[in-house]
Amino acid sequence: MEAIGTYISIIGLGALFAGDPVILVLAGILDGAKIVSVSFLYQYWYGVKALMKYYLLLAVIVLMTITSAGAFGYLSGSFQKAIQPNMEISLKVDSYNNERTQLIQEKDQLKSERINLDKQIASLPSDDVDGRRRLIRSFKPESARISDRLMTVTKRVDDLTLLY
Repeated sequence: MEAIGTYISIIGLGALFAGDPVILVLAGILDGAKIVSVSFLYQYWYGVKALMKYYLLLAVIVLMTITSAGAFGYLSGSFQKAIQPNMEISLKVDSYNNERTQLIQEKDQLKSERINLDKQIASLPSDDVDGRRRLIRSFKPESARISDRLMTVTKRVDDLTLLY
């Protein structure tokens, strides 16, 4: 069990310190020192003077903290790898949401432009048929542009709605 802990600690400290070989060797030596110190304390607890006993006890606690930091590095690295695909998906969904919102705003603006054109045509007296025809003819390119863009925007909004 300690071998697995040592492995995780060494790999984790390597992850925290960018795989520096000196850190990897140091982590291995410190973990070995921890094992030796705990074993020594266990065997000679009653035969060792208090100063040596408490020094080694403090050293073991510090070494356990370093080992824990290595385990933390290993676990956090694994966690980051595990959530990476979720983060990418979340970014895509946010991007699609933003695009959809912008397209809906553009769609509303296009509808407003179309209503404006219709109001201008409707503002002419109903008996002015020639004036209405001229106005409709002059608005024809703009109306066609609005219709084409509305179809494109509506299709893209529908596609984005289906994606999520």
